Amino acid sequence: AFCEIVFDNSDGRLSVDGDEVVLRRTIGLKKDEFFLNRKRVNKNDVHSLLESAGFSKSNPYYIVQQGKVNALCSMSNEERLTLLKEVAGTTVY
Repeated sequence: AFCEIVFDNSDGRLSVDGDEVVLRRTIGLKKDEFFLNRKRVNKNDVHSLLESAGFSKSNPYYIVQQGKVNALCSMSNEERLTLLKEVAGTTVY
């Protein structure tokens, strides 16, 4: 099995040549394999590439679950403010 994500890189955010970047993870019985534009890379290369573009596993707010955008639109102003403070990391101040 595999999972593949195609990124629009027309703004050059990812440090890879091309307007489109294809990232694929193939799940194997013993070991997973990672591919960047059909070339095999290691997991650390994938992490470095995504972190250089601003994606970080320490910040979970880049991935939005299905239905969360609708929930955000129907929140009250107070709920939105609370969420924004949490995302910005200012809730303790």
